[in-house]
Amino acid sequence: MNGGNSDTIIAALNLNGVAELCQGAFFSANKVIQVQAGQRIFTTGYPTNDAQKALIQVPANATYSTPVIQAYSGSNVQIRNIRIDGNRAQNPYNYSRALIAISGNNSLLDHVSATNTSGLAAIAASDNPNCNGLRITNNFIGNNGFHASNNPPGPFANGIDYRCKNGYVGYNEIRNATDGAISFYGGTNTIIEHNWVANDSRSLFSGIIAATLYHGDFTGSIVRNNLIETCCGQHIHVALAIGTHLWCDDNNPTGDCQTSSGATFINNSGSGTYGFGIVVDGMLNATVQGNNLVMTQWTGQSCYIPNQNWYVVNVPHASGSFQPGYVNRYVHWPCLGPINQ
Repeated sequence: MNGGNSDTIIAALNLNGVAELCQGAFFSANKVIQVQAGQRIFTTGYPTNDAQKALIQVPANATYSTPVIQAYSGSNVQIRNIRIDGNRAQNPYNYSRALIAISGNNSLLDHVSATNTSGLAAIAASDNPNCNGLRITNNFIGNNGFHASNNPPGPFANGIDYRCKNGYVGYNEIRNATDGAISFYGGTNTIIEHNWVANDSRSLFSGIIAATLYHGDFTGSIVRNNLIETCCGQHIHVALAIGTHLWCDDNNPTGDCQTSSGATFINNSGSGTYGFGIVVDGMLNATVQGNNLVMTQWTGQSCYIPNQNWYVVNVPHASGSFQPGYVNRYVHWPCLGPINQ
């Protein structure tokens, strides 16, 4: 297909389950593109160069309020080697309009460039509690959301939201996400590795988190060998969060105040400006070993105490095997803030 709009892609999927897009072709996402089980969207020849990938872009002032490519429940879906752009500059913030929603069994998102979402996330892959075997690999996820702003051009956005057992998230570049770069909401025996989180033009709340919002089980899941970096005056409020009690407001308890278990964070590294380096709070039976962050302290962080923000374990709300050097501190909300910086 040499170009067109959402209807062009939908018609191809309905015909034989395959939407093969020509290299360099342009498609206007004028409506939601529903992807069913076993269907595929890809650029001819599976190019890895963005200039050759077909582009799917949300038009100005789009009116729908669901993900642009919707593959929540379909298993064995493949979305590969395309570009998708949310055209944030010409669309107001729309909470539910992620670029791609994918969470079916044994589905694949690979070599996709996903930029400028107008929703809460670029990649929404956390809404199916029965997900099994989802792979998110080799993608570029860039320039999503605007940090610390409740005014136009609008609030922050996640890079990848993920919840799945027996899954794999690897070799992705998440650049200039503004809420959470990788937010892992649970799933057993999942590997998250060799991802590069980089912020050079926008700041970020969290690099990689094992989030307790759904009280998920992380047993057998490993977050390892990821790189988290900042430069150019940008900061990350917390680089690695094992449990999300940093988000827990004791006066108004939510899912972030729950406790989960089983997450392993090993051999992650990085350098940059962080409010907190590593925080373990809200995770039992955790393993936190061999992580190495070269940290410049962001002193604007709420609850900042000199020499006590690099590595924090809130012992009453954490257990497991921890690398040495931590400080035992209580860092519930508002310690993650301030949200306007």
